[in-house]
Amino acid sequence: MNIHFETDTVLVRDFISTDANGIFDLDTDPDVMKFLGGVTLNELSEAQSLVDDIIWQYQEFGMGRLAIIHKGTDEFVGWTGIKRERKLRDFVYYDMGYRLRKKFWGQGIATDTARLSLNYGFNELNLKEINAAADMLHFASQKVLLKSGMQPHGTFYYLGEEHNWYSIDKKRWESLNFKT
Repeated sequence: MNIHFETDTVLVRDFISTDANGIFDLDTDPDVMKFLGGVTLNELSEAQSLVDDIIWQYQEFGMGRLAIIHKGTDEFVGWTGIKRERKLRDFVYYDMGYRLRKKFWGQGIATDTARLSLNYGFNELNLKEINAAADMLHFASQKVLLKSGMQPHGTFYYLGEEHNWYSIDKKRWESLNFKT
């Protein structure tokens, strides 16, 4: 198992095939999916396909979303990390994202792992710029992005919904001096 980083409460590692159950729990919750098009998974096989795609991204691009696991309970918390995005916008970019099971909301896990993901992207993957997007009405996600040091750079529409666009470059990241 490849662990990339950890906090006091969670570890962040590569996805493995058995994480499909965690993805299924995550992506069948309507509250979790509210600002992500509202479409929930219906079958475990759909979650397995998502995990298989993440594992393929590791092989194809050397990066992808990472599983967040609670240290105390070994529970699947959600995911974080950077991937080469090829669907959301009409150009290729490096996207930092996160999604957590509802029971873990409000504990600082999204912000902590987002910052660690950015650090990983700049210092391990040697990226020059990392971007992110959040639905205009998803205030909690926007707060995480801002607390992670990302800056808003306009809006765009995806699936008929307006989204804020965020970015950060390595120079700005280094100037923030977050303890990671």
